[in-house]
Amino acid sequence: MGGVCQWEVLQEPKPYCSEDFFFPGLNVPGNTGNRVGSNVTLVNVDKLFGLNTLGISLARLDFAPNGGLNPPHTHPRATEILVVVEGTLYVGFVTSNPNRLFTKILYPGDVFVFPIGLIHFQFNIAKTNAVAFAGLSSQNPGVITIANAIFGPNPPINPDVLAKAFQLDNDEVFNIAKTNGVAIVSLNSQNPGFITIANATFGSYNPPINPDVLAKAFQVDKKVVKNLQTNGVAIASLNSQNPGVITEANATFGSNPPINPDVLAKAFQLGKKVVKDLQVKFGV
Repeated sequence: MGGVCQWEVLQEPKPYCSEDFFFPGLNVPGNTGNRVGSNVTLVNVDKLFGLNTLGISLARLDFAPNGGLNPPHTHPRATEILVVVEGTLYVGFVTSNPNRLFTKILYPGDVFVFPIGLIHFQFNIAKTNAVAFAGLSSQNPGVITIANAIFGPNPPINPDVLAKAFQLDNDEVFNIAKTNGVAIVSLNSQNPGFITIANATFGSYNPPINPDVLAKAFQVDKKVVKNLQTNGVAIASLNSQNPGVITEANATFGSNPPINPDVLAKAFQLGKKVVKDLQVKFGV
């Protein structure tokens, strides 16, 4: 039984009790003493077991005065509806390409909706604390913070990719990466080499790999292999007739109208001049 006794497997699931449907403490302010000046207290299925299968969760959002920011992020599994209970927030979301920005300044009692999967943010533009509560349409909505996901993953994304995507030089990419917690990898060679699998298999041309080999290895028709070798094409299938696309660099720095530079400067830990330069590059 793989180390689990049969009695444990066969016994009835543990019954729910009142505590599984209870979570205390959303009256307590979160600690906003961090580099973005905000705190999110999320009540999802990990913290409130009774939410399991119910498709709903809740969060308290606290913002420090003068620029507390919940930086641009997405929820891959949930739409969010937010109500402000204290303070003043500048909020917005960016659509999939072409990237249109929808924003609003919210006051206590105001409500705003952020559709599922879209990049959005909340920014305290007042001199006082701000508090909001958000409902999310999943018991486990997930969160992807754009700056961290792009410049702070483990292992890091190749700086050449980011430099080209964001129209930066490699030094700027390294600086942003360090700010967002990336450890840049060192290699025990002054010329370690780099092999891109797609290019190496379908793009070798001196001489090309025998199409029969690739057809069998990838279980595709030889004609497909020859097209890939000729055109360098990558083929993808998507489980929607209208999947949409959000190019992060365009959505964050090239939306129309532009996102407030103060929001992006704080989210990406950049100078405002760098942000404005990026917005110019991406067509704002």
